[in-house]
Amino acid sequence: MILLGYIDSLWGMLLAGAIIGLGYGSLLPSFQTMAVQSAPEHRSGHATATFFMMYDTGIAAGSYVLGLLVSMTSFRVTYQISGMIVLLVLGIFYYAYTRQQKTQMVKERAEEF
Repeated sequence: MILLGYIDSLWGMLLAGAIIGLGYGSLLPSFQTMAVQSAPEHRSGHATATFFMMYDTGIAAGSYVLGLLVSMTSFRVTYQISGMIVLLVLGIFYYAYTRQQKTQMVKERAEEF
């Protein structure tokens, strides 16, 4: 997304689109797997439904909000802000996921004793 905010050529736009496509194509199934694995086995259907409901809600709300942002600024600024949001969310996710892993390891070690 950040690259898309700085390009000035067709080839740059195609490259940015390919990178975004590869990112979404690989991350979406990974996130769905994480959602299903974090739920109890008998609730895996609920986890999948909740995941896609929230994903679709995010796409809808994001399209609306980013449309408003484009009307107030430009596409370049919108893509740059979107890229920064992705980086921020990635940092929050990494923090929360590593914290959960550490908590789980502490619980497993406590169960061993």
